[in-house]
Amino acid sequence: KTDMIYNLTHEGSIYFLSRPRRFGKSLLVSTLKNYFLGRKELFKGLKIDAMEKDWKVYPVFHIDFNSTNFTIQRALW
Repeated sequence: KTDMIYNLTHEGSIYFLSRPRRFGKSLLVSTLKNYFLGRKELFKGLKIDAMEKDWKVYPVFHIDFNSTNFTIQRALW
């Protein structure tokens, strides 16, 4: 499926990735993160290894919304 990652990053411009619970969202994000960090060694033997020639390194910002409670508290006046 790494050929799909290659196509996702080289074609189109904006994607909204929506998938059901426990359906591989974190794995997909981790794969994209390592691809953009240029970690070619993690993709040895996979389709993307033969497709990608440059393996450029890009800055990656990873924001994890699971570590904080985002519940809105009503102020008592």
